[in-house]
Amino acid sequence: MSESSPVTRYDPFDGALSLSLATKAGGVVYTSGMLGTDAQFNVPADVEEEFRLVFSQLGGILETMGTSFAHVIEMTNFFAGDFEAVYPAFSKVRAEVFGQNLPASTSVRVAQLLHPSAHVEVKMIAALPGN
Repeated sequence: MSESSPVTRYDPFDGALSLSLATKAGGVVYTSGMLGTDAQFNVPADVEEEFRLVFSQLGGILETMGTSFAHVIEMTNFFAGDFEAVYPAFSKVRAEVFGQNLPASTSVRVAQLLHPSAHVEVKMIAALPGN
C-alpha cells in the first residue's frame, strides 16, 4: 500500500539535475539555489542582468508552487568573486523585486559557485497564501 506524501516536489527536468527546483511542505515553499543564467547556462556580462535572471527564475518557481515574492519569508544569498563590487547592483535589483517588503536575508561569501562566472546564487523560503 502506497502512502500519500505531504511533500510536493517541483522537478521539471525529471531527475536530470539530481534535485528538485522547489519543495512544498506544511504551507511553506523551499526553493533550491538559483543562478542568473540563460537557457544555455550562460551568465550575462552585466551583473544587473544576471541578478534579474536570478529573480525571474525564482519568481517563476514560486508562482508554479502557488506563491509569490510577496510571501517570501527569507532568502539566502551566496556571493562569489568581488562581493563589494557587485553587492550594490544586487541590492538595487532586490529592491526592484521586493520594494519595501524586504524579507529576512543572509548573505554569505563563498569561493566559487556551480558556474565559475556566476556572482550569486539565491535560495528562498516562502509561505503559501493563507498560511
